[in-house]
Amino acid sequence: MSKPMPVGAIMSKTDADIMPNYRASRTVSVTHPISAVHDRNGDPAIFSIGTDHQLWVCFRDPAQPTGWRQVSLGEGLPSDARVTAFDTTQVSAGDYAVALALAPSGDQSSSVVYVSCWSGNDFCGTDWSAFAGSWTRRDPEIPLDAVAPGNGSRPVLGAVAKAILMGNQGSADKPAAIIVVVQEGGDANHYFVNGDTASTLWSWAVYPLAENPDRILAVAFGHVSDGTGVFGTYVLYEIAGAKKLHFVGAVAPVADQRPYNLQLDVDPAAQCLAALADPVAPHYSNLYVGGAVGVDFYPHQTQALAKAAGGGTGVRIIEPDPANPIGEIAVAQDSNNISIWMLAPSKQTLWYSTGPQPRGKEPGEWSAPIVLLQHVAHISALRQPERQANQLLCALSDNQLSYQWQDPATTLWHNVEIPLQDAGAAQEFPSYTSTIHFEDEAQNVMVGMQVAVTSSQWTYATINGYVRELSPDAPVEVRTDASGNLTIIAPTLTLGTPVYHVQPRPQPGSGPGNLNPAAKAIRRLSQIRTGDDLRAQFPELSKKQAEFGAQTISTLTAYIAGLPADGSNADGSQPASSLPDQIWGGDLSSGALQIPTSNPEALLISTPPSVGRAMRKTEFSVIDTVEDIAGDILQALESGFEAIGEFVFSVAKGVLRFAVKIAGRWFHFVVKSISAALKLINWALHVLAIGLKKLIQWLGFIFDWDDIVETHKVFTNIARQTMKKLEGELPALQRRMDAAFERLLRSVDSIGDHPVLPPEYASLSINQVVTQTTAESANAQGVNAALYSTGGSFACYQLLHGGILNGPAPGYGTGPEAIKAFVEDTLIPTMKAIGDEIAAVARTLIHDYEAGTLTFGEIVKLLSKTLVETVVEALKTIADGLFAIAETLLALLDDILFGEIHIPLLTPLYELVAGGSKMSLVDGLSLLAAIPTTVFYKVVAGEAPFPDGSFGLASANSFDEIIAILAGAAPKARSMAMASSQAKEDSSEAAKTYSQVGGALSVLAGFANAFVTMFVAVNEGQLKFADTISMAAQALYMASTLPFDQPDELQQKLADGVYIGNFIDMLLQGALFFVPRAGQPVGLIVKGGYESLMAIGDLCAYSAAFADKVKRAKEDDRGTELETIAYVQNVLYVVALLAGAAGTLAGDENAEVELPLFAISGGLQFFVAIFGLTRVILTFEHDVRYDVI
Repeated sequence: MSKPMPVGAIMSKTDADIMPNYRASRTVSVTHPISAVHDRNGDPAIFSIGTDHQLWVCFRDPAQPTGWRQVSLGEGLPSDARVTAFDTTQVSAGDYAVALALAPSGDQSSSVVYVSCWSGNDFCGTDWSAFAGSWTRRDPEIPLDAVAPGNGSRPVLGAVAKAILMGNQGSADKPAAIIVVVQEGGDANHYFVNGDTASTLWSWAVYPLAENPDRILAVAFGHVSDGTGVFGTYVLYEIAGAKKLHFVGAVAPVADQRPYNLQLDVDPAAQCLAALADPVAPHYSNLYVGGAVGVDFYPHQTQALAKAAGGGTGVRIIEPDPANPIGEIAVAQDSNNISIWMLAPSKQTLWYSTGPQPRGKEPGEWSAPIVLLQHVAHISALRQPERQANQLLCALSDNQLSYQWQDPATTLWHNVEIPLQDAGAAQEFPSYTSTIHFEDEAQNVMVGMQVAVTSSQWTYATINGYVRELSPDAPVEVRTDASGNLTIIAPTLTLGTPVYHVQPRPQPGSGPGNLNPAAKAIRRLSQIRTGDDLRAQFPELSKKQAEFGAQTISTLTAYIAGLPADGSNADGSQPASSLPDQIWGGDLSSGALQIPTSNPEALLISTPPSVGRAMRKTEFSVIDTVEDIAGDILQALESGFEAIGEFVFSVAKGVLRFAVKIAGRWFHFVVKSISAALKLINWALHVLAIGLKKLIQWLGFIFDWDDIVETHKVFTNIARQTMKKLEGELPALQRRMDAAFERLLRSVDSIGDHPVLPPEYASLSINQVVTQTTAESANAQGVNAALYSTGGSFACYQLLHGGILNGPAPGYGTGPEAIKAFVEDTLIPTMKAIGDEIAAVARTLIHDYEAGTLTFGEIVKLLSKTLVETVVEALKTIADGLFAIAETLLALLDDILFGEIHIPLLTPLYELVAGGSKMSLVDGLSLLAAIPTTVFYKVVAGEAPFPDGSFGLASANSFDEIIAILAGAAPKARSMAMASSQAKEDSSEAAKTYSQVGGALSVLAGFANAFVTMFVAVNEGQLKFADTISMAAQALYMASTLPFDQPDELQQKLADGVYIGNFIDMLLQGALFFVPRAGQPVGLIVKGGYESLMAIGDLCAYSAAFADKVKRAKEDDRGTELETIAYVQNVLYVVALLAGAAGTLAGDENAEVELPLFAISGGLQFFVAIFGLTRVILTFEHDVRYDVI
């Protein structure tokens, strides 16, 4: 969704913070693989680690409304632990087993494995409450004697489980085979885990490789031919920069076989493995190796020959694609065919190929790979034996689950998305969140623009709702959203972060380039110069601790300034800094930090001579292999490994080094990157008991939930009490509406006959005011905080990408016959009758604005008396029809807007921050709108919107009581029609605060809702709930814009008319919501048409009010700055609505028309928000209220 070409250079605005973020707890997390087995009917049952770090299983259940059921397998496991890895295995008879690795929450230094017994695959008939009894705990302890494992054991220290692999020996009578892949400091190892749940002889067993690898890339169970089949694992690993592929036979206590090791030749670009039993000789395995090499096939005969010949090479069956290197493969087979699914992680693209079963060593002819699916993070493949059909489960990058299967007769693929429940919680997690907003020089929002993103390190981040794998050399292609934004969210446990590189594809080089998410945190850290500075933030520190912390922070932040800004490692061509030579450090041997009180040089005395010499070197590179394991040392520090002793920082000739003693051995390295420096700062502060939560409160953005919730309570209550008042006074409202229409007609009698604006106003260009006002507000901190900051854009991001739009839509399309009759008999014919005339006006306004020729005078001329009469007559016809069914409509709307509802992410987030209160739709949207409103208000006013309470607005029990509070008078019964004029000219402080906060909230709520509307226009699957969001946004807008007293009767009646028009708009949205849309032109003709009609009706009222205000200002000899900005804001809002409505009318089949219109509308929505927030700022300067018109 984009404009065809940007106008001029592409501009960007960026913001990034370390901050808490929130996500819906889901039963699938793309950071972990998935595993599938068959149930008794041949359907898949999918095991996954959820975003709540628990293990879940999802299976077919006809008794469930969705046809699927999800069960947590956490019963019987420690409640304070996180699942870090798992796998499943299934024998041909259907029995399956599960193994998982657990680590205590907040402590990833060691893992415990739990193994289930064999279970039958009748998932629907399983008593899941009893599954807790299936688990057997396996602690990381290995036998002292592998041959006689019952003779004692020793612990495996610091074993962090990275992966688990399960296999079986064909029958549930035999234990499952289980491998755990662990990272121990700088070494990667794998161990056997006892899969016999009836055995207590041993827990883990040593499973040594031929050499100590740096990193294990992939492991697969299999058998190789050596007279009889040897059982073991194929292991692909890295060592000293080279790739190796070995088969390692299992030894006691796992298998009664002699040690066996086989090396196979492997391409340096290999990345993943899969093994299948040969269908003719099932005790031998055929191996498949994938990567940038494509896919290589190693038949078991070649492997057998390799043992004798000293190496074996695979046969290339799928040619490489440099643009799509394979990172994960899944293989399935039947007696005739083999299927391979290949996942290219850099582009999250899933490819598929099939070939015949090999005849001997010949692999046969394979089909050319085809693309099956996009946005795929992990895969698990099955082969349905009865149907001889492929089944594929895909974890998508937005934490959804896709099920694909292939019809064996037609070879056609079918795809459904498995409806996953959220796990019922909102997860708060620390993150680096970065927001990049793109516009062109004409300030059109660059919607749907393609952007390339890389990262200085291999990492995972969520970009606009999808988890993507980022790396330095494989650009990820993403598109900006409906608001022209890219939001990058990277969970973190430390201050260390990669640096992103962001480039718009239409104009490479014009984007923000390097984006360091930690830039703000570094600036704030750099303000620490002395121990006193640090103690001002953390008074609990001792003087000595504060001085140590301050020296570490000040030195490392100064050092960062000399490191490569793109986040890469410095190459040593220049000294990193001009820092003076210095040495400092401490000792953690006793468990508490001990800091030397005298000569810092003494810190190096206890180090080995080689370390001491290295720490004093002035060259950037140290000729010592240990300097290349900086990442391993930092990981050991971050994991909380207990055996840490002395440590030393040193700066020599501008080069900073770090040395530490771990488990009696010294390690040292040169600090070469920004991320490494930040990780050291993080660790040093952690040593001082300053954890990440405290650091975020100090250095990052924090949601002030108490203030946000108070703001939300005010406007939710006003919305509720206003709706009650409206329901009770429908006849009076209809009379008031008729009077407003008549007043509007009289106020424009002179339009077209003679000028109604003085020449200096008539000739004023809308674009001229826009340019001037946006330039003046460009550096307005409040505006930037609300629209472009990570905190300010949080609500809009969550609406578009956080899963909120997947919420329910109760009552959608199921309204009474009276509502359907109104739409068919009144609304559609009225819109058809005036559609062409309205469309012509809309085209003129959009064209003239785009051309820069739209003046105040042109707008007034465009609103001819004939047009106004046509618009008013149409609105009156529609309004009369709506009022006839208003009582029925309001009863339905009241239940939707104020009834309890569960919305993914939003409901659990609301319950989390609002003390467990149940949430309505208006509650949820009000909370979201209150976030940027509070952010904005605190910047502008220097305090929360309601710092000392809400003046009683949050707890008022009636609309009359609310008006009395705003008027500063005792409550008394008032009709809705007159309530707005009760506030006095010198109204209360409550009235002024309400108007200012409400002004900001109405602007920001409308801003977010506009982008939801555009987002939905090209993502039609979320139309239903988006409609409910729009209705709630309208109710909230009405609650925040009660029309206060105007200077005269005309202004008051026009303000009342606009307010009642908003009420009609809400009723109209409700009417459309309850009418089935299938087969009707409601979506295009009515939705786009009535939005245009309402917009032009508003423009008539705004223009009449502005003309009257200019006239009065000239009579009083005063300026009209606020009035002019208000009018331009309203004009821009109208043109934005018209552009969006025109885009809706164009439809997806006219994308070349639709997409530019949405881009115009999006850009205008930013202007509307800028003008609205600027007006709020000016109300502070002029000490006046914010008025809607």
